[in-house]
Amino acid sequence: MQMSLVGQLQLLSSTVTMLAVPTPSLTATLARGGNYPAATVPLVALGTQSGTIDVVDVSANAVASSLSVHNGTVRGLRWLGNSRLVSFSYTQANEKSGGYINKVVVTCLRSGLNKMFRVMQKPERTHIRALRTSSSGRYLLILFRDAPVEVWAMTKNPIMLRSLALPFTVLEWTLPTVPRPSNDQTSGASDEASKLSKTSSSDSTEGTSTEESHDDTSESFAFALVNGALGVFEVHGRRIRDFRPKWPSSFVSSEGLITAMAYRLPHVVMGDRTGSIRWWDVVTGHSSSFNTHREGIRRIKFSPFVPGDQSRGRIAVLFYDNTFSVFDLDSPDPLANSLLQPQFPGTLVLELDWLPLRTDKNDPLVLCIAGADGSFRLVEINNV
Repeated sequence: MQMSLVGQLQLLSSTVTMLAVPTPSLTATLARGGNYPAATVPLVALGTQSGTIDVVDVSANAVASSLSVHNGTVRGLRWLGNSRLVSFSYTQANEKSGGYINKVVVTCLRSGLNKMFRVMQKPERTHIRALRTSSSGRYLLILFRDAPVEVWAMTKNPIMLRSLALPFTVLEWTLPTVPRPSNDQTSGASDEASKLSKTSSSDSTEGTSTEESHDDTSESFAFALVNGALGVFEVHGRRIRDFRPKWPSSFVSSEGLITAMAYRLPHVVMGDRTGSIRWWDVVTGHSSSFNTHREGIRRIKFSPFVPGDQSRGRIAVLFYDNTFSVFDLDSPDPLANSLLQPQFPGTLVLELDWLPLRTDKNDPLVLCIAGADGSFRLVEINNV
């Protein structure tokens, strides 16, 4: 693999704290206040320390719009489909009352309007630590520091479906196996993934309301608990159920706390505090692992899927020391064939994600990088 810089922006409104790319979606979100269909757009959203969200048009290598959303640091940012963003910030309440004031906002890029939801009458005991949106933009998970995870349906007026009082360390929604070219939701996916998605859809249509009966699409998220246990939950309409994945036959509990995860059907990839990476096939139960011999792992991002690509794909891994590597999960020795970060030795990487604009498996991969120096970079990854 070879890395080359293909774009750089330095003139951002403030220091970047968050980076988010839209996910090409399998599912339409018309009835849920989203858009139809969620086509890929060449946009990247950057949350900043000043509370603004800069939307970068990567095809023009320029900031398309700068939106004033929060009064303080943007601490979490995700796309809902391809035309809405959800973000959060928090401030500490006064010393007398204590607690935190959490602010969650949906921003419409077409109108530029911001809409707060989940507005509380008084400060909360704990602050939000992360947001996770499903690939369709229908569902949102709100993670707190020491409180149950909230599951929201992101309709025009968002509805909280339920809370999950489990000791989660990480949660990640599955990425779509293929961008939506037509109504055939499983074209280009592996046979196992096709069977799985059909089974999960038919299994979970029972007992749904009239509104949901027209929609047999379910979405799932993988998670890890503090004791090292793993699982997958499926959300369908207002129902949440155990996905019952096939567990690895030789599964050994992680030596370190699981700190990062990525999920692209049928593979879950996990990273822990000791620098180990494990991947697991939820359909066959096959699993494998390797140690990066680096500091703990903060983020894992799967490369985008394209039709005809039967590979497990590459993962971009961000470490706690603010460096990153790219690993090929199909390699017999991922560590030997990894791509480290030699080009930018002086740059600390705050956030990264893949740009989902590939249409062919031979197209180069493009990685978006937000640096601690306030820069935004596009890095092309090629096979050599």
